[in-house]
Amino acid sequence: MKKFFIGFLLVLSVSAAVSAQENSERWREMLQKVTTNVTMEIGGVKIIGNIGQGDLVLQYRPDGSLFCGGLGTDGNTLTEGMLVSGEGREIANCPGGWAYSGGFKGDRKEMFGTVYGRDGKVLYMGPFLNDQPTSAYPDTGSMILAMKTFAAEDLSDGGVYVGEFEDGKRSGLGMYIWASGNAWYGHWKEWNREGTGLQMNYDGSYMTGTWKDGKYVDAQQQKQQEEEDDPIVRAKMKRRWEDVFNFEKRMYYDRGTYHIGEKEEGIAMRVWGRLPYKCHVYVGGYDYGFQGNGMMMVAEGYDISNCNDGWVYVGHYDKGEKDGDVGKVYDHEGNLIYYGAFRKGKPVGVYPSKESYPSYKFEIVNYPSGDKYIGETKKGKRQGTGLYVSENGNAWFGHWENGTLNGEGLFMTMDGKYAIGTWSAGKRVR
Repeated sequence: MKKFFIGFLLVLSVSAAVSAQENSERWREMLQKVTTNVTMEIGGVKIIGNIGQGDLVLQYRPDGSLFCGGLGTDGNTLTEGMLVSGEGREIANCPGGWAYSGGFKGDRKEMFGTVYGRDGKVLYMGPFLNDQPTSAYPDTGSMILAMKTFAAEDLSDGGVYVGEFEDGKRSGLGMYIWASGNAWYGHWKEWNREGTGLQMNYDGSYMTGTWKDGKYVDAQQQKQQEEEDDPIVRAKMKRRWEDVFNFEKRMYYDRGTYHIGEKEEGIAMRVWGRLPYKCHVYVGGYDYGFQGNGMMMVAEGYDISNCNDGWVYVGHYDKGEKDGDVGKVYDHEGNLIYYGAFRKGKPVGVYPSKESYPSYKFEIVNYPSGDKYIGETKKGKRQGTGLYVSENGNAWFGHWENGTLNGEGLFMTMDGKYAIGTWSAGKRVR
C-alpha cells in the first residue's frame, strides 16, 4: 500500500503541493463523515463518546487538531491517547512535532510518550513532565526510534489509517476510517485491532468494546477465554518469601542483612527485615550500596519510600537513592501507579497516576513445573526486570524481553554460588 502524509497537517514542498491538496481534501471529507453526528460540543470541540465513564472518545477541535483517547468529566482532562496537530501547528513544547502518542494529565503531556515529526519519524521517545520532555529533545540517534513511524496510509478499500506503525505494520495507537464514514480508534497489533477500542459509525452511533485478532468480542468472554488458554497459573500477590528463597542456605549474613553478590561494582541481592516473613528484598546494581538499575520490594505493611501505596520500585539508583529518568512503582496488587522520573529518591511527576500504562504489571507467577517468576510483565509475558526461581532453587535475575532473559544478569545456585554474565534470547553468551 502506498503511504501518504496528510496535506493539511504537513508543510509540504512546492513540488508536492497538488497531491498534498488532494490528500487534504480527501482527509477532510472522510473526517467530516465521522464528525457529522457528534455526541456533544464543548467550547467548539466536537466529541464522540461518553465523558467521565472511563471510555474512549474522539475530539475534533476548531484548530484542526484531533485527539483520540480517554477523557474526564470536564471534557478537557485527557488521560492516555493520540494527539495529531492541526494545519500549520506543532505539538506544544515539541518543535517540529506533528503527532504525540502517550500519557496525559489534565491537558498536559505526562509520563511516557512518543513525538513524531512531519515525516512520520520519531523525534522523541521518553518521559514527560508538565507538558515537556524531560530528556534531550529531539533524540534521533537511537536505533530503536527507527523502528516506529506515524503516518496516514492510503488503503486499498478507499479508507485511511492514521496512526503508529512498527516495522512497517500497523502497531500501537491508530484510527481507521472506512470510505463509508465509519471509524475505529484503539490499539493495533501487527495489522489487527487488539484491546479496547472506540467504534464510530456514520449514522451517529458509537460503542466502546474489546477486540481480539481484529474481531469484536465480549469483554467477559475474552477474559474467561484468556484464562482458559493461558498455561500460566497466576498467583495472588504474597508477602511471604520463604517458599521462594531459602535465605540461610543461599546467602551470607552481613550486619543485619542476607547478601548474594559482589559488594563492589557488581549485581547483588540483599534481604533484610524480619525473616522469613516481613522482609525487604533488593536485587540489582551494587557498589557498597544500591547503585545502577535495580528492583526493590518492601515487606507487608510498608511502602516504597516517598511513594504512598508503593510496593515495588523498578528503576535506577544513584548513591542509594532512586534517581533516573524512568522509574516504575507498582502497588500491592501489582498495578503500575507511577511511570516517570525520580530525583533524590522522590518522583518528580504527578504521583500516583494509575490511569496510565495498564498493560504493565508486577506479578508473582507460579508455573505448573513449580518454577516461579517475580517481576515485571506485559500482556502476560515476562517483560522488564525480574527474578526467575526454578524448583531446584537456581535463580536468574536481569532484564527480560518476550519471556526470555536478555542482557547482563545474575545467576545464583541453591548451594550459594553465583555468577554475573550476559544472556541473549535466554542463553548465556558470556
